[in-house]
Amino acid sequence: MQKIGKSIAKGAARFLVMAAALIALSILLDGMYLLGLPAQGQVRSVSVFCPEAAAQAKEVSSPQEIELALQVTGFLKYDLFAQASEEQPPAVAITYHLRDGSVTVAANNTTVWWNGKARSLKKEDMFVNVTQGIFFVPKSGGRCDG
Repeated sequence: MQKIGKSIAKGAARFLVMAAALIALSILLDGMYLLGLPAQGQVRSVSVFCPEAAAQAKEVSSPQEIELALQVTGFLKYDLFAQASEEQPPAVAITYHLRDGSVTVAANNTTVWWNGKARSLKKEDMFVNVTQGIFFVPKSGGRCDG
């Protein structure tokens, strides 16, 4: 019986090591997701601001629009090891108004700001373009790319 227990423990340890290695490789190649984004049930409303597309922030509060705003930021990935460029200001800011405060994700084509830190985006341009395409209709060629 002890032999079987040791065999299972060895197998589990090998599995955990392989799983950790695969997760590390995935983060290295694909980037790291933003951690700590609010859950949909915590969000009362969302403000999406893109100064190049509109003078004022767009406010959304329906459950479908809140879910969409969370999904837009949910696919963001940053490079753990790249140095973020803070030369350009954010071109898009999404503020989640929670029951107990608010949190903001801001980005331009190369950098994302989250929890007070600037991070280099793994897939440049995508976040700004998707956010603009979903929440704003360009006015006379106006773009939201800073």
